[in-house]
Amino acid sequence: AAEEAKTLAQRTGRDITWMPMSAAITDEPATHVTHRPMSAVFMGGLDYQPNLEAVRGYIANVLPRLDGAGLGDLVLHVLGHCPDDLRSELKSANVKLLGYVDSVQDELHKNQVFVSPIISGTGLKTKVLEAMGVGLPVVGTPESFKGLNVTHHEQGYIADTPDAMIEMLQHIRDNPEQAQQIGLAGRALVK
Repeated sequence: AAEEAKTLAQRTGRDITWMPMSAAITDEPATHVTHRPMSAVFMGGLDYQPNLEAVRGYIANVLPRLDGAGLGDLVLHVLGHCPDDLRSELKSANVKLLGYVDSVQDELHKNQVFVSPIISGTGLKTKVLEAMGVGLPVVGTPESFKGLNVTHHEQGYIADTPDAMIEMLQHIRDNPEQAQQIGLAGRALVK
């Protein structure tokens, strides 16, 4: 963010001030990662291009391979606005477009993993901070963790390809206790 503020100041010839990103940390971490069946969550309005690209990429590149990986029952719950003209394109039995919800924290707590297939955008991803703050294990692209000091298999799962994302989802399914510990390590990092 400091680098972006400096660049913007140079481009505009004005002083630019920034504040570090923050995210709410719930009083109680998610402790249900070991519950089955496994479900996933993504957060972000689909009227914002990087979020739409992420969900489209997941549907095109990850979703078709889930059956073959033994994850055919995995449902991705998408929180945030979805324009009506996109609903039919994104409609799937394995993708639930929940729209706005009363409590993001409550919705995050209902799932066992946060999936972040982000491939573009700038700065820290608040959605990732919030999921980590809840204690959910996060499976995300390198772009998802940009600006965070996340180490793969320590505070999150970094997946640079759709196959790697599927592999990490299988790992969480097969190692739920370890996934829960990684989620809690991510929570500690955000705190």
